[in-house]
Formats: sequence, C-alpha cells, structure tokens
Amino acid sequence: MVKCPKILRPHSGQIYDVILARHSYRVKTTDSNHSGPIAPHLLRDRPKPEQPNQIWRSDITYVQTGESWLYLCAFKDAYSRRQVGWAMSDKIDTTLVLNALNMALHQRRPPPGLIIHTDRGCQYASEAYRTAIAKAGAIPSMSRRANCYDNAAMECKRPAEDPIGAEGGKS
Repeated sequence: MVKCPKILRPHSGQIYDVILARHSYRVKTTDSNHSGPIAPHLLRDRPKPEQPNQIWRSDITYVQTGESWLYLCAFKDAYSRRQVGWAMSDKIDTTLVLNALNMALHQRRPPPGLIIHTDRGCQYASEAYRTAIAKAGAIPSMSRRANCYDNAAMECKRPAEDPIGAEGGKS
C-alpha cells in the first residue's frame, strides 16, 4: 500500500491525496562519447610515485542534498592520497573541473611534468581543460575506454583520510 501525502489544492482550498511515483535516478558523470582528443594511458606500467606532485588523479561524482544533486570534482595526489583541489556545482561541465584544477594548482604549485590521470569524460577532453593543464606544465593521461579500474584509486577513500586536505593540501 502506498502512503499518499495530503496537500492543499491551490485556489480551491480542497485537500486531496497525491501519489508519489518512485523513480530510480542514476546520475551520469562520464560522457565518453565525444569527439575530443583522448590522451594516452600513462600509468599502465608506471611505478608508484616517490614524492608528492608526480601524479594526480581526478574524477567527478555527485552528492544528493536535501534540495537537489550537486556534482563534486576532486583532484587527489597519488603519493599522499590527499585531495589537493575540489569544486562543487549544480552543473557537470568544464567549469567545474577547471575550478577544482585551479584550486589544486594554487595550493600545490606542482613542477612541470606532473601527470594528471582522469577518465575519458568530455570535461577532461575539452580544449579549455587541455589548455589549462598545458599552461601548468602538466601531462594528461586517460583511462582506457569503459575501464573503471584504471581510475579506481581516485574513487577509493581511506577511512582516516581527510576529504578536503585540512592541512592546506600539503603532504
């Protein structure tokens, strides 16, 4: 039996029952069907980083709030496993990724040669993103198509890890 909330009908003052349909909602965070360039997968046979700012990973996820969905883009240092930059928005677009990248670059000021590994989402293949990482001297790397394991380290979180890098993003 479905419990129907009672609401007041506008203008008439009558109360009536409303049946709320339950829809499963799945937020899509990766659109890899685009014509943007795909960077090679540079982490495949690469050893683990030996110091901070050698390899960063990035991903976009979503958070359900009381009012709507918000998208969260984060950059994580592969050595320290700390978030070094993040941004939230109600839109999943290149601006979201650029805001998170700018925070990470500002906090860490990495040397040239930093590898930034992402999925193949259109935000990471955009001209604006590619220009921003080239300007920072970073090298793009992308996961293989339809292979979520390539960027699994970004999606896993240690329980004791500070989600936003309360130490100012420093390791």
